[in-house]
Amino acid sequence: TGQLHDHHTLLKMQIEAEQRGWLTSSANHRPVDQKHAAALKHTLALLLSEVADSRLHFSGPFVALDDIAKKVSIRTPPLEPFKAELQRRGFATSNTQFHPKACRTDAPLSVCLDVARTLYYV
Repeated sequence: TGQLHDHHTLLKMQIEAEQRGWLTSSANHRPVDQKHAAALKHTLALLLSEVADSRLHFSGPFVALDDIAKKVSIRTPPLEPFKAELQRRGFATSNTQFHPKACRTDAPLSVCLDVARTLYYV
């Protein structure tokens, strides 16, 4: 485990993409394929979110909500309420590039399981 990306490098990549006109169409650049521009913006934002909170630099890779749900025999909880509850309890969270129904967190597995149960019974 460890930091996935270098924050400074990602910011430089984002600036360069903007300068090259890869994120939006402008008079200085040829037209941009909006689908590819949106995907690039999304990817850069996701990568930046993975390194935004220093508490996550040395956490595990990610917590997959499908796996959490299987462990406690419930339906998979929605990602955003799961992350919000972890944050309410004082833990760091971010989305992850590795799985659409997963997040990185510094919360122990026992807390993740409790949050999933709590969301299921609300």
